[in-house]
Amino acid sequence: MVNKKYALVFDAVLASSNNEWCSTNRLDKRCWTGNLEGIGELKGIKYSVCASRYPYLDIQSLTKEDAAKIQYAEVWRHIKGDALPTPIAIAVLHFAIESSIKTSISILQRSVGINVTGIIDSNTIEAAQKKDALVSFLAARVMFYSSLSSHSKDGEERMRLLFNLYEQCLKHS
Repeated sequence: MVNKKYALVFDAVLASSNNEWCSTNRLDKRCWTGNLEGIGELKGIKYSVCASRYPYLDIQSLTKEDAAKIQYAEVWRHIKGDALPTPIAIAVLHFAIESSIKTSISILQRSVGINVTGIIDSNTIEAAQKKDALVSFLAARVMFYSSLSSHSKDGEERMRLLFNLYEQCLKHS
């Protein structure tokens, strides 16, 4: 069952994207059921749920509540969002949805200077309480994005969305 903290965090994640997670952009591979441009069926992205991850869903018919339940069950519980400070939970959930749960957690762990396991444990939760954890995590995301081959094509857009995310995190700190 979706709880109050998760609802706040999920809303902040959606707000950070300026609803750009509601799209049928033919050039965005996440909109295609085959996870490549032009492969499979163009079903799109809505409320952070994309056709590439959920090819069996009718994406355009999803409600915000449907999407919240999906991300709660498949992401929130794995990142142990209820145990993380709200700003960190926002940033980790956002990245876990955008990239993967393991990548998001691993980059968080690396950014706060602890052993990287890709699993949220008590050491991760404790390290996430540090004052500079959010900035360290977001800076690590910048480095991650700049290492991607697609960075020259969509790096500016990713950075803009990251600044929007930071703004949402600050609103809930």
